[in-house]
Amino acid sequence: MLKIISKFVSFIFLTVFVFPLNTFAQSEPQNDPFVQTFSDLNKTINHRSEKYLFRLFQFRGKYRGGYRYTEINKDGVAVTFRRVQFATQASRGAALDKEELKKIKQKLADFSLSRAAIEIEPKEGESYSAFVFQNKDRFIRLNFLGDLPQEIREVLDRLNIAFKKAEKEYIEQSEAEGRRLLAKYGKWQELPNILIPTGNGWTRLKNSNGILMFLNGFHSPIIEKERVKAPIFYALILYEEGFIVGGAGCCSRGDDPISRYGIKWNFLNDKSKSKKEFIVEHNAIERTLKIKQQKYELQEGNLFVIRLDKNWNAYVEQLNTYIDKTKTNSEILDYFKKNLSDDTLEIR
Repeated sequence: MLKIISKFVSFIFLTVFVFPLNTFAQSEPQNDPFVQTFSDLNKTINHRSEKYLFRLFQFRGKYRGGYRYTEINKDGVAVTFRRVQFATQASRGAALDKEELKKIKQKLADFSLSRAAIEIEPKEGESYSAFVFQNKDRFIRLNFLGDLPQEIREVLDRLNIAFKKAEKEYIEQSEAEGRRLLAKYGKWQELPNILIPTGNGWTRLKNSNGILMFLNGFHSPIIEKERVKAPIFYALILYEEGFIVGGAGCCSRGDDPISRYGIKWNFLNDKSKSKKEFIVEHNAIERTLKIKQQKYELQEGNLFVIRLDKNWNAYVEQLNTYIDKTKTNSEILDYFKKNLSDDTLEIR
């Protein structure tokens, strides 16, 4: 058993306070993990969840928003990133093997805790850390001013090794995939009359369950000074229930002519239903859009109306209209209004 309390006093510049979390509120933290005040950050830190082995929040000086965050969940997935307003930065991740996860679990189980809870405020010039973990059936929060103790640093060192290993494996796999794609498709970006995907997105409609999805691209070959953005497709997607929780599929990796784009839905007051996804597949070489196993030639029209019924069956209508220049969402919606004879459609 590690005698961490006695060891802590050997750190001259370390101040440590122990918070048992049994009495902390268990409400869900706010949707946006970026919080402006230290009081709000404390609510996020004190959130209890069975799915984490530990969570670590770190920042320096008085809290002004933004922090370094590290976690391991019980499946052994570790992530770390810096949270700033509207973004995360310097993200790293790794899936720990069973042996490594076992060692980290043992280190957490060996912590000895006996101090009473004392509130602490961040100080200018000092590093502040909040380390939250579960010891058997207890949730524990340790707060530190100054350096982290050796026991926690050892856990972070292990994670750093795992992150570096995962990054190395990712680079090797990405390079191998690049070689495979080059062998299969050649330098397809240099073929004539190709639209190379460069940006996608979607926007909600007012007063109806619907979104306008789009994909833009550049004409090949791309000449930096002469490149002009052009639309690849627009899709008006109308659905009967659920609410959108984010995107689905994956953008193009740049050297792959096939890319996937989509939307993910969730449902209110119905825990029996899982999330639903709808994904379309674009092939830059063929200049086609694949929707539910059906391929559509984009040269015959790049506007699509897609209706999803309650069983999530897709009914697709390809409009006999080709848009070759980018337009505003409202201008594109006007094309759909004319074809659908529906003046109620509006961009939110």
